[in-house]
Amino acid sequence: MEFAEFIKIPMVDKVTLARPGLSRVVGTLCITGHHLLFSSRMQDSEELMLLHDNVESVDRKVSGQGATLTITCKNFDFFQLIFPFLEDAQKVQASVEPLSVVETLSVTYPFFYQATSVECKAENGWDLFSIDTYFMKMFQKTEDWRLSSVNNDYKLCHTYPPVVIVPRKISDDVLKKSAAFRQHGRFPVLCYFHSAKKSCLLRSSQPASGITTKRCKEDEKLLNETLSSDSKGLIFDTRNTTSVYNSRSKGFGVEPDSNYSQWKKTYGNLARHKEFTEMFRKYVEACIDSESSTSTWLSRLESSGWLRQLQLIINGGNVVAANIQKGATVLVHGGSGKDTTLIVSSFAQVLLDPQCRTVLG
Repeated sequence: MEFAEFIKIPMVDKVTLARPGLSRVVGTLCITGHHLLFSSRMQDSEELMLLHDNVESVDRKVSGQGATLTITCKNFDFFQLIFPFLEDAQKVQASVEPLSVVETLSVTYPFFYQATSVECKAENGWDLFSIDTYFMKMFQKTEDWRLSSVNNDYKLCHTYPPVVIVPRKISDDVLKKSAAFRQHGRFPVLCYFHSAKKSCLLRSSQPASGITTKRCKEDEKLLNETLSSDSKGLIFDTRNTTSVYNSRSKGFGVEPDSNYSQWKKTYGNLARHKEFTEMFRKYVEACIDSESSTSTWLSRLESSGWLRQLQLIINGGNVVAANIQKGATVLVHGGSGKDTTLIVSSFAQVLLDPQCRTVLG
């Protein structure tokens, strides 16, 4: 892929950069294959270097012979570029918009960037976490768990790592049948062991129980093996009951009480992925609104629904962490076992484990 075909204009002079809380600066705007660059070419003056991948939207407002581009970023930041001529603004917008949504992963900046020799000597992110080291540290005083390479070729579940931690008494054949019963093959795996209480946090995707409450004895065996003989586990479903009901009509749903009698369920009432995205969009629009009154602005924040979702995530993480702290095993899942499942389970780990509050953790 040649980025040159997307760049309608590589450089524009006499562009004014306007950012909240800062003085306006006049300078030169440049567009490269991966970055939007701005410089006044003056020492100690405002500069800008923005990855195209960080651009959420570009809005144009015409004013006389010129125009203003409002660029909203994915990190809530926003700024304005004021052009003396409309044609220049149109060309910049026509360049940045396609460059911000490049779908070919191999040409994105992380793959394009070549580290210097000094940077190469720094820590390798791929080596920062070792599941073998984690396993030896967490389970040196128990033999109830083991490492399984059942997903070594990623054929069982393409979104799981090659090696996972599972109960020692559960064979790989049982794992395979459980994976066949779970959406996208995301069978229950351990993601955190609370050594103080010998309790654990599991995650998975929804089961293929459907309206007929189809069962999988291997999946039941896998989950029950994580429990102690005198305890019950908690299934924290991140969805609401309406989403669960809709999933049942598509062949999925929740674990039936009759087959998972050792587990109780609770629901997190979190929105679906598409609803999350829409709420976030409305929230960002409200945040960058500088013209509305205070009451209108607060109303927009509330009506976006985003803050309510954050509250539900915090509540969900608290419920999961509290149960694990009491010694219960908790399984977290939503639909696909991604998105909200990972958010809630990760937040619970941050609450429980000081190591998770560090850069390495």
